[in-house]
Amino acid sequence: MERIIKAVIEGTKYNGVPKHTKSLSASSFGLENQQLLLRWKNGDPSDDDEFGNNTLGSVIHKGFEEIFKSKDGFEVEKPLSHKVNNWTITGTVDLIDHEDKIIYDYKLLSAGGYKKVASGDVGTYETQLNIYRYLLFKELGEEYQIKLLALNKGGSAVLKNIYTFVDIETYDFDLVEDMIIDKTNEIEYLIEHPDEVLECDIWKFGKNKEKQPNRCAYYCGWRDKCGYWKKRNSTNNHFATKNLLM
Repeated sequence: MERIIKAVIEGTKYNGVPKHTKSLSASSFGLENQQLLLRWKNGDPSDDDEFGNNTLGSVIHKGFEEIFKSKDGFEVEKPLSHKVNNWTITGTVDLIDHEDKIIYDYKLLSAGGYKKVASGDVGTYETQLNIYRYLLFKELGEEYQIKLLALNKGGSAVLKNIYTFVDIETYDFDLVEDMIIDKTNEIEYLIEHPDEVLECDIWKFGKNKEKQPNRCAYYCGWRDKCGYWKKRNSTNNHFATKNLLM
């Protein structure tokens, strides 16, 4: 059994990005500035050597990849990159339907997250997927539509809430490029002025039984490098608000 779990972890592991790399993935546009600064200083962490939520999501992706890789007109796990403002913007598109010209992205969500997305509240996913669309346009010179395939971890076949497709609003490409330029300029400013970075919205996802913010405890790969997190664990008080980034 241990060999099976180990094989799954190794087969889905993300190896991270080195520190001081002028590269931003499309998904990182959903991060807050504090996280982006920690990413710059420490690199993008690789996955833990444990079977976690990221592993489960990667297994789902591997399944779709296996199904569609031999289907005519589809392209799976397509890597994309384009340099903007001296930063390399990257993304990997889950599935592209070249016949109907649609980009698909899969998200494995909790029951609450699924309900929110299914209602049309896609949050920062909209930005992420429009960056994919921009990168694909830069490579192919063609405009594609975007759909999000939401998969419900807490779903039921009886309730028919296992999956849903959500149409994503498309942005003008000039708007996307301006957004990328603004974000990279902002990061470069914060690299030079780290004391001005603001604390994340740490209570966004509630707290655990140890009274730690769930966002830090479960959803941030930089918590061990973050002064706010260290302050929280050492004092059990609210985080300080400045000068705690390493």
